[in-house]
Amino acid sequence: MEADDPNDLNSDPKLDPNDPKDDPKDDPNNLNSIDEKVLFILQNNPSISRKDLSNKLNVSDSSIKRLLNKLKDDGIIKREGSKRNGKWIINR
Repeated sequence: MEADDPNDLNSDPKLDPNDPKDDPKDDPNNLNSIDEKVLFILQNNPSISRKDLSNKLNVSDSSIKRLLNKLKDDGIIKREGSKRNGKWIINR
């Protein structure tokens, strides 16, 4: 890595690479590809069910539930309305 690489934890003296709270994986803005796919689908179909989302992405329902909870906890999405007639709102 270059000396000025922002992803290099050693380049910032305030960040400790051994401190779990400084882990870049914990950054809510650091989304992986499945997160991006879910957000894309929710943006185009905000009323999609969790079951339909899991079928579309070919992952288990429990994985989708865990992912949606993570995105909600990070403040990236929120659910508005009832379970049956609600929709997903993207906050970014």
